[in-house]
Amino acid sequence: MTAPQHPSARAPHRPADPGRRGLLRCGLCGFSLLLGIPGSARATEDESIARLPALGDAAQGELSPAVEMRLGQRIMADMRKQPQYLHDVVLHDYLQGIIQRLTPAADAAAEPDAPHRFELFLLRDATFNAFALPGGFMGVHTGLVEDARAEAQLAAVFAHELSHITQRHIAQRLARAGGDNLLSIGSLVLAILAGASGNGQAAEGLALGGQAAAMDRALRFSRNNERDADRVGTGILRAAGYPPQAMASMLERLQNMSRLDNADVYAFLQDHPLTSERIADAEARGGNQPLPPDHSLRFWLMNARARMLTFTHADDLRRLAAELADKPAEFPAQQAAWA
Repeated sequence: MTAPQHPSARAPHRPADPGRRGLLRCGLCGFSLLLGIPGSARATEDESIARLPALGDAAQGELSPAVEMRLGQRIMADMRKQPQYLHDVVLHDYLQGIIQRLTPAADAAAEPDAPHRFELFLLRDATFNAFALPGGFMGVHTGLVEDARAEAQLAAVFAHELSHITQRHIAQRLARAGGDNLLSIGSLVLAILAGASGNGQAAEGLALGGQAAAMDRALRFSRNNERDADRVGTGILRAAGYPPQAMASMLERLQNMSRLDNADVYAFLQDHPLTSERIADAEARGGNQPLPPDHSLRFWLMNARARMLTFTHADDLRRLAAELADKPAEFPAQQAAWA
């Protein structure tokens, strides 16, 4: 399936962020390793470590639910202070509504002690990115919403991330990365915030200890994790009433974007390697029928809103408006939203 060209794939100009690639060495988890989280490392390493909970018994192979929640809350407290943390009630409520629709099915498929409360937050960033944090928090970049071509594709990404949360992949990976070494987790959190600020050198410096390579390997989702999240996520989609082929549709869209060397999906694919086997498995589970066009006015209004929220410079907004006026919309609902 060939994805239609999106107007935002051309202009407006998206400024380069050298810190993002550095963050690939030290992110937590998600479709893109927290690649675009903006902000600055305000605390020293000692201060960060002092605020983190004890990890408990690493021999169990995962963090306890209480520790996972406290760690997620600590990271979120810093996240909410970041300049690209986006407060937009309209877009947030729309996306949280998708999460709520998926939640009963996600809960039904959850491992014991997995989080059952999922809180979505927005970041103003053009990259194609969604990611899960410990404790059931999920970050969504505005670039993901603007690049999706149907609500079902957004639901597929969310279902995949919810599966990482409910199958406790995050807790298992953090325990492997840090064990009972609080210094490793403290350094990791600081590296996330430093890399997110665009300070790639600072992020690398914080992560380049003797355990950096081992942490990097541990923090990437394994192929088994990915297959598990695709499988469980497809079941969540079906149970929530979304077309199950949306998972394969989204993976194919990513593949098409990567073939065009689209930098906006670099991190997405770095943390979640996209293989033909994954697409074939998704098609076998969810079907390979084309995803029906989304004629929902609300979806296309949110698509347009995300694009407008992504860009803050007047010149970029004028260029985007001119492009949308130039390019015929695919559906009447899309035309109404872009008007």
